[in-house]
Order: sequence, then structure tokens, then C-alpha cells
Amino acid sequence: MLICCLITILQCVCCTLYYELLEFENIATIGGKANCTAFIDSYYTKVVDCLNQLGYTFVYIIKNYYKFWWSQELSYLQENAIKSNIIWKDACLPRSGPIADKLNADKRKYKRQLAIERCAEKVSYTNNLHHALTVSVGLIFGSVEI
Repeated sequence: MLICCLITILQCVCCTLYYELLEFENIATIGGKANCTAFIDSYYTKVVDCLNQLGYTFVYIIKNYYKFWWSQELSYLQENAIKSNIIWKDACLPRSGPIADKLNADKRKYKRQLAIERCAEKVSYTNNLHHALTVSVGLIFGSVEI
């Protein structure tokens, strides 16, 4: 259904643009360079508007998407790293000293915990998955029972 709708829209747009190109041939033979430049600018704008409209219509955008493994601890560490970064910038970006040490420590803690959480996503599984796997024992797929 969606593909049929998309094809219909594209056909309509292509026909419209095709007829405008035929009109351009008439303008090019009759009019001067200024008319051609104005037409090309207008045509370009129409093509860009058409592509933007198709993008808004058919491209799904996920808003407020968070990873399921994101935790309160990661939020806390991220906030600390951001605060340390702001303090570091306000202190004119020192390369050494207590402000630089705190910035590096907070950033290191945040990155380390982020890496741990990302790895845990691949190694562990949720209780729902565990339950589904234990319940599915005995189902037959083809000629093999699992």
C-alpha cells in the first residue's frame, strides 16, 4: 500500500517536472539567458521542495530515542563530565592541575561505564528473553526438536 502510494506520488511529480522541462525548451528557444537562469532556479527549487516533502512523508524519524541499556548511573556520569568540561572551559582550558585532572577523571569514568554498558548489551539478555527461551523448549522446527 505504501509503495503504491509512493509510486503514484513520484509519477505525478515526474510528470509535472517533465512538462516543465518541455516548457523550458520553449523558453530557451524564444527567451534569453535571463529567462533560462530564472527557470533553472525555479526548477531547482521545485525539485528540492519535492524531495523534502517526500522525505517528510515517507522517512520515519524516531524522536527521544534512548538505548535500552542506558541507566541512571550513566546519566549521572554524563552530567558530571559535562559540568567538568564547562568548568575546564571557563578556566581557559588548562592542560594540567586539579581542574584538568577532574575533567579527565570524569570523562574516563563516563567512557568506561559507557563501554561496560554497551558490552553488557551483547553479553547478557533480559528476563523476558530468558522466559521465552525456557518456555519454547519442546517446540518442533522441521524435523528437529529443541
